[in-house]
Amino acid sequence: MTDKAILWTELNSLIQTKVGSWILFGDFNAVRGRDERINSHFYLKNVSDFNKFIIETELHDFNMGGSKFTYFGRNGENLYKLDMFLACAKFLENNPNASVIAHPRELSDHSLISLSSNAVVKFGPPPFKFFNSWLLTDVIEDVVHTAWSTFRGYGTADKQLLAKFKFLKQALRRWSNEKYKIEN
Repeated sequence: MTDKAILWTELNSLIQTKVGSWILFGDFNAVRGRDERINSHFYLKNVSDFNKFIIETELHDFNMGGSKFTYFGRNGENLYKLDMFLACAKFLENNPNASVIAHPRELSDHSLISLSSNAVVKFGPPPFKFFNSWLLTDVIEDVVHTAWSTFRGYGTADKQLLAKFKFLKQALRRWSNEKYKIEN
């Protein structure tokens, strides 16, 4: 049994014997999958042991905003997500807006990570959704045609096309918001 596997077993025993909310955080020196490690050796056994520990203890890993990686080795060539917060379901029930952010790395080879339990944090604009039911309306074709034909752009062809799609998305959002207001 590896030293890490022994640590996971001891932590599991501790969590099982103590009642309360659990939050574990810090540099676990372990990753949960291949996508959390770049330009370095990947050891499936270590990943398996770590994931097994998380499942057995019923802890949850947060989706992290900010940087995807928290450790930068060898002049930034090797990237890892080693630092994280793991929380129990009770903590998540009591803190439904909890979020984790990895801050820009400054002096250390690790990024500072922080947990916010009382704020609603948005990681970018809401995604654009096109509903198939819109195709059943009489005016959707006019909205698309008007937006497509009135767009004026500049730059290379690929940048113009991207800007044209953004312009169309804005027109569809405005139409959807107006339609929703009328129906309600």
